[in-house]
Amino acid sequence: MPPAAKLVILEITDGTFSRGFDVTARIIVDRRSEQIFKATLPAASDIPHLYDQWQASYRALGKSTLISVSTTQVTNLSIIGDCTHLSKQLKQRFNQWLNSDSFRALERSLLLAIGPDKTVRFMVQTSDRYLRRLPWQTWDLFEQHYQSAEVMLSHPITPPSAPFNSPVRILAVEGNTDGTEACLDLAQLNRLPQTHITVLRQPTSSELIDRLWHEDWDMFFFLGHSDSTDDDQNGQIILNATESVTLSEIHHALKNALKNGLKLAIFNSCNGLGLAQRLADLNIPYVIVMRERVPDQVALEFFKTFLTSFSQGKVLHSALHIARQKLAGYGDRYPCAHWLPVLCQNPNAPELCYPKAKKIYKSMIAAGIAIAAVGSLLGLPLLRDWYKQEQDFSDRTSLGEKQLDTQIENAQKTAGIEAFGKGNFLLAKQEFLKSLKENANDSETQIYLNNTKIAHHPNKVRIVVSVPLKTSPYVSQEMLRGVAQKQYEFNQHSGGSHPFLEVLIGSDDNNKAVTINLAKHWAKDRKILAIIGHNAGNASIPASEIYEAAQIPMISPTTYIPISSENRAYTFQMQARTFSVANLLFDYTKKNFEKQIIAGCVDQKAQDNKKFEEDFKDLVIEQSKIKYISGQCTIDDKDTPEKKIKRLQERGVNVIVIAPFVSELPRSLALARAARKAKLEILGTPSFYTQSTLNEPAMNGFAFPVYWMPNLAGKPNEFYAQALKLWNIPTIGYEPSITWRTAMAYDVTGLLTTIIQNSTSTKTAVDRQYIQQQLHRNSFQGITGAISFDNNGYRKTPTPGVMVMVQPNTTPWKELEFSPIAPKP
Repeated sequence: MPPAAKLVILEITDGTFSRGFDVTARIIVDRRSEQIFKATLPAASDIPHLYDQWQASYRALGKSTLISVSTTQVTNLSIIGDCTHLSKQLKQRFNQWLNSDSFRALERSLLLAIGPDKTVRFMVQTSDRYLRRLPWQTWDLFEQHYQSAEVMLSHPITPPSAPFNSPVRILAVEGNTDGTEACLDLAQLNRLPQTHITVLRQPTSSELIDRLWHEDWDMFFFLGHSDSTDDDQNGQIILNATESVTLSEIHHALKNALKNGLKLAIFNSCNGLGLAQRLADLNIPYVIVMRERVPDQVALEFFKTFLTSFSQGKVLHSALHIARQKLAGYGDRYPCAHWLPVLCQNPNAPELCYPKAKKIYKSMIAAGIAIAAVGSLLGLPLLRDWYKQEQDFSDRTSLGEKQLDTQIENAQKTAGIEAFGKGNFLLAKQEFLKSLKENANDSETQIYLNNTKIAHHPNKVRIVVSVPLKTSPYVSQEMLRGVAQKQYEFNQHSGGSHPFLEVLIGSDDNNKAVTINLAKHWAKDRKILAIIGHNAGNASIPASEIYEAAQIPMISPTTYIPISSENRAYTFQMQARTFSVANLLFDYTKKNFEKQIIAGCVDQKAQDNKKFEEDFKDLVIEQSKIKYISGQCTIDDKDTPEKKIKRLQERGVNVIVIAPFVSELPRSLALARAARKAKLEILGTPSFYTQSTLNEPAMNGFAFPVYWMPNLAGKPNEFYAQALKLWNIPTIGYEPSITWRTAMAYDVTGLLTTIIQNSTSTKTAVDRQYIQQQLHRNSFQGITGAISFDNNGYRKTPTPGVMVMVQPNTTPWKELEFSPIAPKP
């Protein structure tokens, strides 16, 4: 805890602006009153009027800058000019009043008593509405002598409260947020040992009171609509569409929360001083509100700067001052921005500091708390953009504290995730084991279980696997199975000098914007040694630029459009050549559909499959008598499947080649149904090797190339046998859950674990650069064959691949299966 600074409390009690005020100034050091000075402020009935004029002009800015208006609108410069002019008038008149003869003597006494102490704090204690709203930080005393001082509104002096302990207990309430895009999700904090957070979404008043009454909290956040009475003496918060409560109505519950340790309340809404006044009456030690509504960029910068500084070790008032200083730079666009935030504090409370975090968690704490505070009712365009990105990152990553895969849910998995988030890893392990007994094929839970087992071990390394869980769950599960199996095998033999492997799952949707946001975060986290992913070129290509700049290795198991260039040193891919699988399909087509008319149906969003079709079309045109039609059928246009097929039939098409984005497999399967109904033959790309294809009866007889299948040519495969055992899968037929994606992801994870193990054997520190060097220099043996990379990150000897066909299966639990096609002589 830093040494106590000098504290000056200005008590302005008896009086009005029409007849003047009595003022008592007390200097406090180490919570003991040292000196007391008295003075008076003369009548100044024009100041409230000036404030009302300024407030009206400021609120007029809302017509172009606040929440309800599009960001494309242009701020009316005359309104800004009026607001700026009135703010200067108010500041000038306010200082003229403070420099009056009857008060100037008190200022001189303070200067002599305080001296040059730059850490002094000032508090204003008053119940007058206008005195509480006036911009005290513009007083010449501060601007000329104490530039680092922060002015706070003071609560009545009460016994001191205890400092924060670890974990910090936070109750975050999301009330009615209609008309905003605000959404509260503070799960990022749950993974931190210093924090325990509970989120209530649109609770009833009885639910809120019950939580405040029966549980202990250190901090209280509120997100939603709120309001204050005209005299700032009371405020209400709107909990849901039908219910709101005043702070008076939950007085006893808050009083009990204060008794049980509540120290800080944060309300981010307009007219916040009414809330602050009622909370002051309760003697809550610290309250942060905003005097007025806050423009988007102002809110963004304030909360990011303030809460980042606070969580990284600054005491509360210092963090507030740093944030206020930054706001002053926006005066040309947002007049008086630095007037808006206000901290109301019990002067007898100790300096409030966030608990010191272990070094490995400091950046996570800063990010998590910033997300919490920025997720406020302010909801303005720029703030929403920043908040959405931060929230999106939190929603899309997990070591075990949240469920990303919504396809497999059960009570045991939910309980395990909740226990993991609270740091109860023993309970989490037990629940994850129960969940896997119920759903043995759940790859997400297996990774969470693996992470849980090593949660307390200090000797572990972290990698990321990024997959499109929301948009392509089957494909993602196949990739995660490969990673989970290798993590399980590696950790079984780790310990001692060998580190364990921790896997962070990311959900990227194969979406460029989402992937870039995730990649930027991961690149900054030095704990992450490598990225496994992404699934498709749409994600891998933009992400690779970020990873290259940050020098973090990315290895894509499944992208088959070339990612790398001559300038890429940290980008690797297991399947870099679409030509090889396009050639497999061409050989099959040439032998089975000679002299036919073939059309390509391609998803224009899928870079991998667009390249695949280009390679296939070039082969057809150059080396066969097959007529190929392109550009007449796209998967992602608005035409119905039947209309697309009819258009192709009119051109004499007999065969279609469907090349979809994996997230568009449902549309592609609908197109296949229409083609079958029209008696057309269907060919496709490796994207179709997934369970959803087998769920469609129309796919019977459908052929396409893949990179790998187990047990080809009767050769046993130990990986496949162990996979069936781990996932409790019967050994009849070719299991669609264990695909070429699973095998490639398993091999990529194996590359990393081999390098990690070798670094331990050679007593070499493993970091991103070491992994990158080993990937370029060494050869590895995987279950998909020999693996080594050329200077551009391409695999030197890609797997030859095989053609497969969807065929009937005789087992009772599935009708179709993938079977390898024996090559024709």
